[in-house]
This record gives sequence, structure tokens and C-alpha cells, in this order.
Amino acid sequence: MLRREEEDDAVPSTGVYLSGGGGFFYYKVVKASHTVLYRNWPFAAFTLWDGSLHIRPWLTHIVDDLPDHDAILLSCQDANVPEVRLEDLPEPASIVWGYQWVGQHDLANVPVAPIVKH
Repeated sequence: MLRREEEDDAVPSTGVYLSGGGGFFYYKVVKASHTVLYRNWPFAAFTLWDGSLHIRPWLTHIVDDLPDHDAILLSCQDANVPEVRLEDLPEPASIVWGYQWVGQHDLANVPVAPIVKH
């Protein structure tokens, strides 16, 4: 179930309701604005409504580890976002290079993946 959200101090954004064992949960949807390749793995760069930049693995999923923010649904469905180098972005507020549950561990200790193209 989608909902259009309008708040006084927030940029209008689309949200989604997801059902769980205890009822419904509402998440704002944030789209990836850039793709960053790190050790040849794709990562999503996205900006929250306060202007803070965050980087997470390229995967549509609920991001619940954002410092000082509620959980969001990161949408990585659009593969046509521009690719940038990490050095070309402003200083990110948070970066997570890998999640064990998506088969990626700390990528500093993982062999370089084959080149990924979008």
C-alpha cells in the first residue's frame, strides 16, 4: 500500500506500508541517487531529507541502521542512476560496505569482484 506523505518540515515523499506479525509498518521510500563501485561491487548512494549522504549495498531493502534517522526503504530498482567515484561525492554521514545476510562480508577482506556494469 503506497501513501503520499506531506509534512510541514519535510520534502514530500512516497511511503509504503508493509505488514508484519504485529501489524503494519510505514517506511519512507528513498531512491538511490548514484551508484558507487567499491572493489567492483555496486553500492547505492542516497540523500535523506536533511541533506545527509549515506551509502549502502545496491539492494532494495529496509535500512534500519541510519544514525539519528528512522528506518527507510531504500529503492534500487532504477539501474539508470549515474555512476560516480566515492571521491567525487561529499563526505557521507554513514557507509556500510557489506552485509552478511546478502552474502557480502567486510569487503576489505573479500577478493575483488568481476567488473559490474549497469
